[in-house]
Amino acid sequence: MKSALLVALQPEGVNMVRWLPILCMAALVSPASAAPLCGYEASSIDRIVGDITRAGGRVVLDTADFIAAEEPRRMILWTFAKPKSGQFPAFICRQVVQTGDRIDVQLRAVCNGAKPECDALIASVLDQQQKATQHLRP
Repeated sequence: MKSALLVALQPEGVNMVRWLPILCMAALVSPASAAPLCGYEASSIDRIVGDITRAGGRVVLDTADFIAAEEPRRMILWTFAKPKSGQFPAFICRQVVQTGDRIDVQLRAVCNGAKPECDALIASVLDQQQKATQHLRP
């Protein structure tokens, strides 16, 4: 099963940066085809990481379980859960997007595993994002 997720953070106030979570929406994507994710086909971690590095991005973390890569020009941070021991591959894209006075951090994910495991992975990523941005909120 593939799961997709979008999360947005919006600043409030005129001269101050205050981040408040305003949207958290989960939607299932059909498992029949590789879904496009932030401009890439979510089918191969190695292929996406190769494309990111060839385009000027870089790998910032590579462990037995995860790879993290950044694309500074597109303001994207990627997290990939490596398939191992029968676990699923997952592709997570976090992109900063500005529309007028609003700044969003859009989190999109494609998870090729059972719903409970995918939900746990996404919850973990959201928890890490919440902790990392806590100092930006009032």
